[in-house]
Amino acid sequence: MALATRCPNCHALFRVAADQLKLRGGLVRCGACRHVFDATGTLSYIDDATLSAPAHSTAPAVGAVIAAIRKAESTASESLSAHGLAPLPPPPAAAHEAADLLSPAEESAAAVPAGVSAEEPLPAGAPPGPGVAEDRGDVTEAVSGTMAEQPRARELAAEAAAADEAQPVAEQPAAPAFLREADAQKTRRRAVLFGIGALLLAIVLVAQLAAAFRAEILVRLPQARPALTGLCKIFRCTVGWPARGELLAVVGSELQALPGTSAFELTAVVRNRGNMTLALPAIELTLSDTLNRTVARKVFSPSDYLAGQSDPQGRLLAGLEAGADLTVRIAFEARGVNAAGFVVYPFYL
Repeated sequence: MALATRCPNCHALFRVAADQLKLRGGLVRCGACRHVFDATGTLSYIDDATLSAPAHSTAPAVGAVIAAIRKAESTASESLSAHGLAPLPPPPAAAHEAADLLSPAEESAAAVPAGVSAEEPLPAGAPPGPGVAEDRGDVTEAVSGTMAEQPRARELAAEAAAADEAQPVAEQPAAPAFLREADAQKTRRRAVLFGIGALLLAIVLVAQLAAAFRAEILVRLPQARPALTGLCKIFRCTVGWPARGELLAVVGSELQALPGTSAFELTAVVRNRGNMTLALPAIELTLSDTLNRTVARKVFSPSDYLAGQSDPQGRLLAGLEAGADLTVRIAFEARGVNAAGFVVYPFYL
C-alpha cells in the first residue's frame, strides 16, 4: 500500500511520503497543473499494483518535493530573520536530497513558497486502500505539530521586537562643571565682542551718511555745523552751506563806467528769500547792445568780489543768512565793448 493525495484542481492522484508532509505542514504542489494545496485533506492509501510506474519517475518526484520544502524553509527563515530570530538548521536528509531542486524559473512561478510535485499523475480512478484512517491520523498529527510551531515563532519575534523598543538609550555622561562654566564664559565673551563690533560699524555708517548728506543736514539743523566741520576733518571734506539758486533774487543793480578808463564798476544787491543760510553765489554779468544782443558775458566767483574785504575767508564761511542781502561791488575792464544794457544773474557753480 502507498500513501497518495489528490489535487483538488485537476483531480490527479500523486504519491507522497509522511516525512515529506511533516517538513512543510502538508503543503504540496501538483506536478500536473502546478497548483499548491494542503495534502493532508485528501490523503488516502492505494494499492501498490495501481501505483506501478517507471522507476525513474520516483526520484524526480522526491527531489521536487524536497526542493519545494527547502524553498518554503528559506522563506520562513527570512521571515524569522526580519524579527531578529535565527532559523533552525535543516535536517540532514533534506540537505542530502537537495540535489534534485527545481529550476529557478519553476521556483519563482509558484504562488505559495512550498509544495510537492510529481512527474506522473496516478490514474484518477484508482481505489483507495484500507487503513487510511490510522495513517492519516499520524500524518495529520505530525502536520499539526509543525504548524503549531509557527504561532510560537511569531510570538518570539514579537517579544524580541518589544524588547528592542523597550531597551533604554544610553545617556552620555555630563561634562564637568568647570568645563561648562568655561564654555559659558567663551560664549559670553564672543557675544560681547560681536556687540561691540556691530556698534562700531553702526557708528561708522552713521558718520559716513552724515558726511555725505551734510548740506541737507545743515538745511534742517544749522546748529550742527561745528559737528559736521569736525567730522569733515576726519573724512577730508568741506562743510558748505546749502546752494539753492531759486531762493536768490537780485533786488538792485548798477553798472557805470569809471571816468578816464575803459573799466566798469558793477554794483548788485542779492537777497536770500529763504529761511535758511545759503552759500555765497557766483554773479553772472551779461552785456547787450541796443538790439538786445549779447556782446559780452563775465562770471564773478565769491573769491573775486570778496577780494577787497578784510576777512574774505570768514565772510565766505559765514554764508548768506536767511532774509539777508549781499552787496556785490566789483570793477572790471571791458575794452572795445559798446554795451547798451546789462543783466545780473546770481547762481551756484
